Amino acid sequence: MTGSREASMIEGDWQARAQQRKRRLYIIIAILFGMGLFSGFLVGFFEKDDSGLMAQGSIPPEIAIITTVIFGIAITFGAVRFHRSSDELERRNMLYAAAMAGNVALAGYPTWFILWKGGLVSEPDALALFGTAYLVHITAYFWYKFR
Repeated sequence: MTGSREASMIEGDWQARAQQRKRRLYIIIAILFGMGLFSGFLVGFFEKDDSGLMAQGSIPPEIAIITTVIFGIAITFGAVRFHRSSDELERRNMLYAAAMAGNVALAGYPTWFILWKGGLVSEPDALALFGTAYLVHITAYFWYKFR
């Protein structure tokens, strides 16, 4: 016979685990945010004052290598830790959002390229494609999460 004390302990255990998982997820996000903040600080601090935002060679090669390594570690670490710390619904939402963003990038570049070849639009821009895919990823994620 299960008493109410045992039932409340089981429910309390479930709630404690959910809180721990949420806390771990926030810690992961904070670490990734810190890595991005540090990378952005490096780029901003060492960027030449007279160069434009999209100028090639506007930061020293060493800084470019350091920030690229930080980015690679953050993406790898973040993906693995986020996957381990999230539940199946969260993973599904991220998978669907990533698929939507990937489809935008995969369909967007060839479409833009053909229209450019026809003289209808400017040359394809990697930053615009990345930004669009990222915006679609964020929008799709929140759509799946809160619908």
